[in-house]
Order: sequence, then structure tokens, then C-alpha cells
Amino acid sequence: MCLSDVHLIDGTLTPLFLETPEVTLGQEVAGEIDAIGPDVPGRWREGQRVALEAGERCGQCPN
Repeated sequence: MCLSDVHLIDGTLTPLFLETPEVTLGQEVAGEIDAIGPDVPGRWREGQRVALEAGERCGQCPN
């Protein structure tokens, strides 16, 4: 949890560009891939441990 998360929780920070009020906390996230969508490139696999730094892109996704 970082200070941005605290501000999201206490309401002093509002996420930009979101269409709904729900947000996943954390801008530096890590975890394990649970499922792969049909259009995801072959580099990723279920059960793979991953980490993402703020602003980092996977390099394979158009968005």
C-alpha cells in the first residue's frame, strides 16, 4: 500500500479517466496470473508470477 492508496481510500484523491468509482489499489502491483484471455499474446501463462511498475507497459498490448 502506498500513499496514493491512502488518499483514494480517504477520498482526497479521485482516479482520472475511470468510468466507474471502483479502482484496484496499488500502482506497483505484483501477483500470479490466474487466467489468460483469448487475445493475450503467448508470452504469458497461468500461474506465472508477475510484477508491474507504475506506468510500465507489457510491450505487446495495443492499449
